[in-house]
Amino acid sequence: MVRLTMCRMALCFTLPALVACQAVTGSGERQAAGSDSGDQELVEESRVQIPAGAIQTGDDFYMAPIGKDSNGCAQFKPWSKSLMVPAAIYYRKADGGFTLNYSIADCDTGS
Repeated sequence: MVRLTMCRMALCFTLPALVACQAVTGSGERQAAGSDSGDQELVEESRVQIPAGAIQTGDDFYMAPIGKDSNGCAQFKPWSKSLMVPAAIYYRKADGGFTLNYSIADCDTGS
């Protein structure tokens, strides 16, 4: 499937068969809509690697470590190969789950 990224006419999304649109491939090259890039996208998508140290929390849903804050508390961000994920920083809880709330995070801050 080709993602439409740039169109030459405003009706590109409503009348795709009548309009010349272009898609950008993973290498930044432009391809005309209707070209055979579906196979290439599947190959590129299969090469996506799960981040190192990621913790699986669901089917194709991971929490990837992104470092530590200024207090030494480990931070995580959601990651998925095929699902939409929120752009937020999470912390680990004592029960092993994750939270957005820093005050209930299980962090050894040295105090």
